[in-house]
Amino acid sequence: MKYLLLFPALFLCGLAHAENISDLRKAAYENLSSCGQAVTSDDSFLAASLSDIGPHQGRWALVNLQTKEQSLFPANDTIVDIKLQDGKAFILTETTFEAWDLKNKTQLYSYASHPEVGTGSKWSKKATGFVFRAGKALIAHGVLGFSLLNPETGVVEKTIALPTVSSAQDITLIEEKKALVAVDNADEAEFRGLYVLDLSSLDIVKQIKIDNAYPLSIRSLPGNRLMIGYLNAIWKFDLAAALKGQEANPNRRSWKFPGLFDVDMRGKVFYDNDNLYSCFGVFQDGSGAITSRKNTPLAFKLSDLKLN
Repeated sequence: MKYLLLFPALFLCGLAHAENISDLRKAAYENLSSCGQAVTSDDSFLAASLSDIGPHQGRWALVNLQTKEQSLFPANDTIVDIKLQDGKAFILTETTFEAWDLKNKTQLYSYASHPEVGTGSKWSKKATGFVFRAGKALIAHGVLGFSLLNPETGVVEKTIALPTVSSAQDITLIEEKKALVAVDNADEAEFRGLYVLDLSSLDIVKQIKIDNAYPLSIRSLPGNRLMIGYLNAIWKFDLAAALKGQEANPNRRSWKFPGLFDVDMRGKVFYDNDNLYSCFGVFQDGSGAITSRKNTPLAFKLSDLKLN
């Protein structure tokens, strides 16, 4: 009988963990000394970029959600995206793709993410975001388009140009064989919106116009929904409806963030069942000047933002 009594206790412990993990993530993120463009988390760790310590000198923090232990790591450039997977942290900087072993806290490799990355240009040729496709990193690179990098060899196996004078800002998987790319125009007359990318052929199979500038982050949400984070707003879309037409309109726009008069988003979005996490520029005085804003790691309830 005593063994049977253990099962309810274990079940309740599991529920408590599930209920509290969002609170643990919120505390871990908001206790960081600064923030940058990237944040992510799994059930054990939260990883986030911090403010650069110098030109092309990035850094990031890894926080153990249970022990609250924080470890700091360098990066070879400004960090734009982070993912945790298979006991590793994958770090995308503006020019490199890097990996760290979380157990040993050692760097495994650092590769150039595109043959032309960082070269001189009127428009950005820097990396902006990535997803994994069949074990390889599919990396968005602004006006350069994309690269497909093999992490086992460091070889860029393919580059994909954009069909318009636009900039690929971020990428998210939406189903087994497709991804969506948030695109900003690099010329006033050019395309801004979404590219639908076929992951088998790596061809752009559709363009969907969205009339808003400065997309920083794109995430697919449960329930066939899509979220795009812009400089000063978060837009939510019905994904099925967006994919049907040539132009998409959001069914929700969130401009107001609870407890703050005015902020701008400085990085990508991470979300869980309860919260949205990102780096925000928050006013430090009443001047309203961009220079008076401090990069601040914040987590907001999805329900408060009407995004759940």
